[in-house]
Amino acid sequence: MERFMELTAYRQILRSLSWENPTFRYLRQICPHLQPPQIQEILDQSHFFFALPGVTVQGRILEACYVKKDNSARLWILNARKGTATPLRFSEEAIQSQNNWTADLLKADYPDVVRCCLADRSRLDTWKNYQGETCRRIPLVKTLWCVLNRKFHRIVHDIHQPVSQAFDQAIMFMTDDPLESYELTSGFDCHTLYFCSLCGGGWGEQLLHFRKNQSSTCFPDCAYDPKRNRGVPLSQKMLAFLKKANHTFRADPERHVISEKQAFDRLTQWVNEERRKRGLP
Repeated sequence: MERFMELTAYRQILRSLSWENPTFRYLRQICPHLQPPQIQEILDQSHFFFALPGVTVQGRILEACYVKKDNSARLWILNARKGTATPLRFSEEAIQSQNNWTADLLKADYPDVVRCCLADRSRLDTWKNYQGETCRRIPLVKTLWCVLNRKFHRIVHDIHQPVSQAFDQAIMFMTDDPLESYELTSGFDCHTLYFCSLCGGGWGEQLLHFRKNQSSTCFPDCAYDPKRNRGVPLSQKMLAFLKKANHTFRADPERHVISEKQAFDRLTQWVNEERRKRGLP
């Protein structure tokens, strides 16, 4: 019979355990849905995929992989999937174990998820592309995953309010926990938006990469030149979440929200004037 464990305690175990050279005792902790012979079955294999109970969304399971080579072993959480999507060892046991927590999990009927990445434009990471060329990119310092009650494209094309306000109305749940993100994004073509970590300005859906011969003057510089900021800024809910998580901005992020509202009001006024000129309702 499976061992019942509180959801909060199980989440803490998944976040705190060492994944290098997992022992029988470690696997016993992260596999409350398995019996000792089943756990030993994992340890006896050199390569083994199996299911763990989901901790965020109803009906989701976490896909774990145990790899053993020479004198070392490693355990990974690779992804999340619907419990009945494809066969995975111990998936039925994982779903049955998750049923103990169903009331504390998100329902899996939300329409969309967006990934919001904050990047620090004051620093550069160096890396090599597939052609062997040395390139530079702006590093990511924080990532949020936002569960929405509307499709992403309906939010960004909402003509009745600024986009950041539309995001605030659509956000149902928000997290910066990568463990929870596996389940939240499972089954979605997750859109990604980039923002400046220094001021909260938006860069749209592309984070710029630079080859070695490119000048740093082409970097997005919304922290010091708001006129160059063309993306949707962080919304009020996102800002509140980041401040609670002790993220510090160098410039006031509220100014981008105000600028967006002013631009939206000017556009609305122009549209109304054009309608009146043409005798449209």
